Order: sequence, then structure tokens, then C-alpha cells
Amino acid sequence: MTTTEIDQLKAGMAALEAQRAILGDAIVDSALGPMSEKLAALEAAGRADQQRKQATVLFADVSGFTAMSETMDAEEVAGVMNDLWAAVDRAITEQGGRIDKHIGDAVMALWGADVAREDDPERAVRAALAMQAAINTFCETRGASLAMRIGVNTGPVVLGAVGTTGEFTAIGDAVNLASRLEHAAPVGGVLIGHDTYRHVRGIFDVVAQTPMTVSYTHLRAHETDSYLVCRLLL
Repeated sequence: MTTTEIDQLKAGMAALEAQRAILGDAIVDSALGPMSEKLAALEAAGRADQQRKQATVLFADVSGFTAMSETMDAEEVAGVMNDLWAAVDRAITEQGGRIDKHIGDAVMALWGADVAREDDPERAVRAALAMQAAINTFCETRGASLAMRIGVNTGPVVLGAVGTTGEFTAIGDAVNLASRLEHAAPVGGVLIGHDTYRHVRGIFDVVAQTPMTVSYTHLRAHETDSYLVCRLLL
């Protein structure tokens, strides 16, 4: 099943409806019957392809990219960013994370999408700290002025193909909050949500932050706790 098949089927049904006055109700209804059944089957298959899982989501955004790109040509910028992502992505995959996507100067990663582990939240936070170390080392060796904001959150997500391209990704409130945490994180910092904190409490040195006001699907806006991760406790 592909989204293209569904779109084509819907377009064909709409074209038939538009010809109802010319073709007559009997012919149109006769043709639409099998098409409607096929559409229902395809949409049901699409829903079956989606999975609801507990996952930990990480968002990271590179700060200083725009300023750097103004002083270099496009080819140089691409080379620098490719080298940077190679170092940052390695920090994610070494902790068992899955790179969901790169979006310009940002990256989204998942733990628990493929194989769920009890320590997925811990792995994600360890990866976040390793990413900060990686970008610091990169800047020292390359003379670049870049930094990173990172947000991490744990919660239920829906995994599956979305959009017309059928891209596999995670969606849901837990994903949205991870993105909000990334935007709220200080440059060079790692900000985690309360549900992640509950899993890693005592493993990392953290500082509680002022509660954030967030809006979840079907719920009124309310405050949620967040924590700035300082270091791994020995």
C-alpha cells in the first residue's frame, strides 16, 4: 500500500462523481462500489502499518550555522556540516539511537523505535552529552564557532509512514515536547522532560528549570517540568 495509490483512487472516484450527470447514477454507483471497498482496505492497511510505542526522542539544533555560512561559499559550508554530522551522528548511533532525519542544521533521533530497551532514556541523555562534547572538539580542531541546543523527551509515540513520500517517523505529543525542549535549551545545553528525568534520576547531575507551559493534543495548556543536564554522575 502506498499513499500514491490512495490518492489516485480518490482522484478517480472524484472524476466519476463529476461525470454523474452525464453517465447516470446507475453506472457511477456501480463503478464506485468496488473502488470504495478498495479505498477502505488500503486505508485500513495504512493504519495497521502504524505502531504505538514508548520511545525517547532527541532533537538537536546547531547554533551559529547562519553566521558561518555567510563567510564561506556553499561548497565549504556543505563540507563542514557533513563532517560535523558525521561526528554528531556517531554519538547517537554508538548509544543505540536511530537517526530519524536531518532537517537543515537540525537532527531528530529515536530510541525504542526498533528495539526497546529499559535504559533507552539513559542512552539518549548519554548521547546528548557526547554530542555536545563532539561539537566542542570539532570546533577546537576546525576553528569553527558552532554550538548546539538539545532537547530529550520520553513518552508514547506513533511510528509509521507519513506524508505523500511514505517517510517513516514518529509523531505525537512526546515528539512535540522534545522539540519544545530543544528550542528552550540554552546554547551548549541539554534539556530533558520530566518523563525522561524519572528514568535517569540519580545517573546524571541535573538542575530543575522554571516549569514550561505547553499544549498537548486534546488537552488544555499546562505547565511541565524540565531539567538541565550538567554531567554524568560517577
